[in-house]
Amino acid sequence: MTRRNGAAKVPSPYAVRRAAEAFELRSQGLSYRAVACQMGCSVATAFEAVEAGARLILRGHGAEEQVALMLADLDDMRTALRPKVLDGDTVAITAALRVQERRARLLGLDAPAKVNVDVQARVITVEELRVEIARAEAELAAERAVPPPAPPRELGPGLTDSNESQDE
Repeated sequence: MTRRNGAAKVPSPYAVRRAAEAFELRSQGLSYRAVACQMGCSVATAFEAVEAGARLILRGHGAEEQVALMLADLDDMRTALRPKVLDGDTVAITAALRVQERRARLLGLDAPAKVNVDVQARVITVEELRVEIARAEAELAAERAVPPPAPPRELGPGLTDSNESQDE
């Protein structure tokens, strides 16, 4: 978390202990409501404390505990959706599929997309690069120095400047 001036917000020791406690209770399988009851706060505050605890763990120890907690949450969601999915509720089916996709991503079950890239490159020396730059600069200078040819003027029916020069 950062402040508006870009400085990092340092949580108080009390907030760190509350976040760790909330995270520990949630990782033991308690619902957010049960965590709130244990800690004597609202469900929203319990949720925020659990999230803060997860962020502290990610910063300090690694993601294993965070992934385990996320997987437990996804399992709870899947269990809650199951009756509606079995009844054919299309909204529940869509939600269940999203839960399964998230779970697969967390576990690394999705195979990475295979991409074939055909690259043709030529290694050139610095001297070759200098020659190529000089050639391009000369070409640009020549284009700028010579005005484009004027379109032929019509002198009469079927006659133009270019026709007269061909007759001479």
